This record gives sequence, structure tokens and C-alpha cells, in this order.
Amino acid sequence: KIVIDRHGTIVDLNEESEFLFGYARSDLFGKHIEILLPEEVRERHRGHIISFFRAPRRRDMGIGMTLNGMHRDGVEFPVKIRLAPIVIEGDDGGIFGLAVVRRAE
Repeated sequence: KIVIDRHGTIVDLNEESEFLFGYARSDLFGKHIEILLPEEVRERHRGHIISFFRAPRRRDMGIGMTLNGMHRDGVEFPVKIRLAPIVIEGDDGGIFGLAVVRRAE
């Protein structure tokens, strides 16, 4: 899992995501989610983040499309991503985006 704020900043992730993308947790906290995407889709993805937070709902990303993540070493690999909004209470709370990312078969 990877959790981002409405600006696309990574605020949490689990060990599976660290392993999948080849980064240590500390390398990704505070970084923009696009660090995990191929260069050619990064700009377009920023618009998708804005759209998600305007109307947050559970959904699969890229239905009917091939989505790729990018490992720290620069190698792209196919992924499946399920999105969901989550609410976090507290001073820094609000609505966040939860992405469950798996390597596609």
C-alpha cells in the first residue's frame, strides 16, 4: 500500500511497496508519487490525482490499459492498482488516497 495526500506526496507505504519499487521507506516519505512512474506518464498522472481528490471513490486504475511502475533501478514493470479514499483524523488529517499496488501477471 501507498498513501498520498491531495498533492501527490507519499505519506505512508508498507514493506511490500518498498520491495516492489526497490526503495527504502525513508527514501519515499515526502516524495511525489510520480517518482514511481515512468517519465512519459508523470505529467498526465498529476491531472489524475486532481480528478481523484475532486470525486474520491474506490476504483481500479487503468481498466483495459497496461500500467507500469518504475523500479529504483529504472526498469519498468507492469502493475495493477486499486485506489480508495481514506480519512485520517487529527491535525494533519483529511482525505488521503490509498493505492494498493501489485505486480501484474
